[in-house]
Amino acid sequence: MKCPGQDTKYWDSTAIYEEPCPDCSTPVEFFKDDTARKCTKCGKHFINPKLDFGCASYCRFASKCFGTLPEKELEQHRSKLLKEQLAQMVKIVLEGDTLRIRFIENLSRVVEELARQEKVELPLVFGLAYLHLISKSDAEELIEQSGRKDVELAGLKELLADKKRGGTEWMLIREGKRLLAADELIRKKLLHSVKRIGETCETLQGRMYIDNLLKDSN
Repeated sequence: MKCPGQDTKYWDSTAIYEEPCPDCSTPVEFFKDDTARKCTKCGKHFINPKLDFGCASYCRFASKCFGTLPEKELEQHRSKLLKEQLAQMVKIVLEGDTLRIRFIENLSRVVEELARQEKVELPLVFGLAYLHLISKSDAEELIEQSGRKDVELAGLKELLADKKRGGTEWMLIREGKRLLAADELIRKKLLHSVKRIGETCETLQGRMYIDNLLKDSN
């Protein structure tokens, strides 16, 4: 299906391209406004990997496009888009603080994997990862600017305001910081300190990560 909001007269040579089928790797031709295509070899129906889902927040034809997509795959793309939005917004707020930006990006990567293992909603976890190190007012403003109205994001403000920082989402943030600290300590050969971090881990995934770090260091 083509997006009714696109005008082909402005297209150039990059508007038509091929993407490999995620199941059989057969090249599948896409127009840049295709929301999804079916592989002619294996029949896999998959989303256009280069499609920008940001248009869904304002385009009046969005329901016509996205109503045809598999919900699981669509939600994965929505989560990816939200993460990219928050990353760009936080970079603007931090104005060249490269050390903090790099730390937040690494933390987001680690806690996203932890969240998948713990089956926690991804928008809440990487939302916390990106926003908890900036001011509360800046964080709330960025949530509003994202244009998202998800139930999860409605809960993100509450989590950021939680002074006790309880709950699974905050636990995963703490765990992610432990694992990043362990990465730094292992590079410095401070194995005893890494072992101590492993003893404080709150998830099985975290403890396994520390065990593997220690094994690889031997």
